[in-house]
Amino acid sequence: MCSSRCRIRRNQAYFAPAVTPGTTLFVPAALSQIETRSESLFDGAGRETAKLLRSFGAEIRRTSTVYQGDDRVDVTPPSGGIPTSTFTDAWGQVTRKTEWMGAIDGAGVEQVSLQYQYNGRGQMTGMTDDDGNAWTWTFDQRGRQTATADPDAGAKTYTYDDLGWLQTTTDARGITLGYTYDALGRRTTERSGGTTGTVLASWAYDSLTKGQLTSSSRFSGGLEYKTRITGYDNAYRPTGSTVSIPTGAPAFAGTTYTTSTYYNADGSVAATVVPAAAGLPGEELYPSYDGFGRQTGLSGAAGYASGIVYTAASELGQIVRPGTTWSALTFGYDAGTRQLASLDETTRRGGTTFTQEALRKYTRNAAGIITKVATTSDGQPSDTQCFRYDGLQALTDAWTPSSGDCSTGPTATLGGAASYRGAFTVDPDTGNRTSATTWSGQVATVSSYGYPAAGGPRPHGVSSVTRTTGTGSPTVASYGYDAAGGMTARDGQTLTYDEAGRLATVVAGSVTEKSLYTADGTLLLRWGGADGASLFLGDTVLRDKGGVKTGIRTYTAAGIQVAERVSGTGGGLFWLSPDPVGTVGLEINVATGAVTRRFMDPFGNTRGTATAWSSLFGYLNAPASSTGLTQLGARAYDAGLGKFVSVDPLLDTGEPRHANAYTYAYHSPLSYSDPTGLLSNRMMIDDGKYAPKATTKTGTVKPPAAGSGGGGSAPKAQPKQQPQWWNPTTWGADTWKAIGTIAVGVAAVAATVAIGACVVATAGICAAVGLAIGAVAMATVGATAAAVTYQLSDGPKTAEGAFLAQLNGAAGGAAGGIAGAALAPAASAVSKGIAALSPKAGAASSAAAGAIEAVQPNVAQGYGSFGAAKRALGSPGPGNVYDHVVEQSQIARSGFAPQMIHNPVNMKPVPAQVNQIKANYYSRKFDWTNGGTVRDWLTGQPYGVQHEFGLRVLEDILVGAIR
Repeated sequence: MCSSRCRIRRNQAYFAPAVTPGTTLFVPAALSQIETRSESLFDGAGRETAKLLRSFGAEIRRTSTVYQGDDRVDVTPPSGGIPTSTFTDAWGQVTRKTEWMGAIDGAGVEQVSLQYQYNGRGQMTGMTDDDGNAWTWTFDQRGRQTATADPDAGAKTYTYDDLGWLQTTTDARGITLGYTYDALGRRTTERSGGTTGTVLASWAYDSLTKGQLTSSSRFSGGLEYKTRITGYDNAYRPTGSTVSIPTGAPAFAGTTYTTSTYYNADGSVAATVVPAAAGLPGEELYPSYDGFGRQTGLSGAAGYASGIVYTAASELGQIVRPGTTWSALTFGYDAGTRQLASLDETTRRGGTTFTQEALRKYTRNAAGIITKVATTSDGQPSDTQCFRYDGLQALTDAWTPSSGDCSTGPTATLGGAASYRGAFTVDPDTGNRTSATTWSGQVATVSSYGYPAAGGPRPHGVSSVTRTTGTGSPTVASYGYDAAGGMTARDGQTLTYDEAGRLATVVAGSVTEKSLYTADGTLLLRWGGADGASLFLGDTVLRDKGGVKTGIRTYTAAGIQVAERVSGTGGGLFWLSPDPVGTVGLEINVATGAVTRRFMDPFGNTRGTATAWSSLFGYLNAPASSTGLTQLGARAYDAGLGKFVSVDPLLDTGEPRHANAYTYAYHSPLSYSDPTGLLSNRMMIDDGKYAPKATTKTGTVKPPAAGSGGGGSAPKAQPKQQPQWWNPTTWGADTWKAIGTIAVGVAAVAATVAIGACVVATAGICAAVGLAIGAVAMATVGATAAAVTYQLSDGPKTAEGAFLAQLNGAAGGAAGGIAGAALAPAASAVSKGIAALSPKAGAASSAAAGAIEAVQPNVAQGYGSFGAAKRALGSPGPGNVYDHVVEQSQIARSGFAPQMIHNPVNMKPVPAQVNQIKANYYSRKFDWTNGGTVRDWLTGQPYGVQHEFGLRVLEDILVGAIR
């Protein structure tokens, strides 16, 4: 509902989910019928002064905004939130940001502030906290950042070449990294010491598909660790990758790991093929989707998820895991806020008896912060955790009252499945934890944290922890750092870092654990420690301990890690039951039905008795180590300290709480998380949904940004960037109009030639008006996108370069428009037509069409007969049959090997009716089938063309276009 000035005053997106949709408009008789409704209030100047949230008519949250003149805005959130004041100068630049630990301007209320300085261009040049710690950024006359100074990370300098591309970075340790680029501004190497130094990482492009990454490599000890893309489809999506560990590597020498990915027409993953390794089976993983593109299942060597259902508001409602031990994870949401309110893990071990393994209920304050987690389980002690916070939402108390009543306070009698009590104090000015106290019975252990003086180096890096238990003598643990803020001494351990600042070694006595990272900065290999060696391959981890090799593979459906397969002794398939931040506290052995539980405090420390776990994953389900550190994305985390051991490579200058570069999740780990090691994740507060786990999909190779630094050494500051004419965010309407006019012209030429060639090649099939419109439309989109991409690239721009870029984009777009009409064979003709315009312009579409024709399944993964394939793959599911995308008749008609047809890639589980409709369609005759049936017309076409055509037909059947 809009106000008289058409500002949105009320929004009631979801209500009456129990009402069946129909033709009669549902009009609520009263606000009490509406589950959730937001309202906004405005002042006379049209500025929002209040934001309300109502549930069934009752106000449950209110955020108020007060405008104090032209230079100050005060925001008061619901109780439990952090009131803020923002001050601006005459140019609208924020000069101070203040967070209050109580009412704004209240008597005696403590406040925390950051103050900012800018240069004449509006670039941030300085930031200072209340303790005098200062951050500075220096820029040259061209607006490029040339130096930074950080209280924790020290000083860093940057140099550029004449084209403006980053050439070198030198950190506070004196370590210089150099970068080289190709003519298009794509990074090709990262080097030690400068642009001519030893190569640390390299990237190669174009050999598979023009403009696309081919491989990335990390070099260490004279050896190359390579991740290679095996191909792209016609939409430039990688269809596979191979990770290669070189001969002579300290662990897993000579290992190669290849995965393949297939896509649906809408870009969603149709299948992922992963190889057998270290006792893990080779698998073809097939996700299924509903008509809205939401995942509804996942199958492979077993059914990992089925019957995934969603709420009326499209929230995840339930995930069912089928098998000998059946399991269902059910999600409950608050009616008003739609934040997660409960998680229910229920199992069934044959028969009809259900067991509630864990019902977790979450209580939140008005700001959405979790204040209580109550867990009940059939046949198990209950577990109630209570939490209190300070004015900046830092956790101050956590305890488990035996009564389950949080109102009694932390001094109540403790009880439950894994009783504990912890108390924490945090200095609001610095964000440093100053003390942590834990209890064992009535005996307290007090840990007092020491830090360097404010204004000096590393004011946020803990230097000592003094622990005193009861009346005993104190013990002191000392910590040291390098000049860039990486912890080098950790309570008896010695830590070192690589050139990019990533943890490289941890030495504890005579044992040295070493880590190696990919060119993109993700953990690849760990060896030498008490845990043996581990090779990290996205969703799969291979382990070698004492010569015994095992594997761990994690399965994710609808964004949730639902299962884990572990090879070796004590292994098997396990259902996982994660909490809202991704930590798995319960695993279920599918074969035996045995349930293993583990308990952690909010920061990831074990509470109660330590439990043997099936895999190496711990807090946030991230890789843990016997060193006591957990790898959370880019950085290593120390749960005992509640801190990372190195500084965050990113800095949020607009968040005073983030000025502390070591803090984990703002000291509020129930409601925030930091799985990537790069800024804390606010997801849990904003929507109350799951926080994402820091994983890189198996086989993913990411190209570095053009002209960027790399390997975790990117500038921490986020200053404003100067406008540039090729930046689309600063283009005016005339510029966009010109680009669009050129794109339409180029597209018309490209599509006309493409359609003409296609008509000749397919006896008139492309002559349809609808197809022509589709080709022109897609060519226009392709040309426009290519123009934007070209203008965004670094380096000099030319009219010829822009035209060729648009022509290439139009070629790909026209081919896509024709292929999108389920006419994959036409793609080859399209590419030939475009090639007539320009050899350069034809390259992209030729590669796309060639990729379709060249598709071949892995014969080694196929079967000699349909019966053998069905026995190996198992049931396609209730009411489903296996559909051969390329029909079985093509074994005789086109001479395809049976292993190509009876292949997991070619066999799709579909409803029986869909299979019959497809068979009927293939028996029909059309003008374009030259007097024969569709089946006759396909005979003799390349396997890849027939496969692409079959996929399009299945898609059209599912959406009702073919009946």
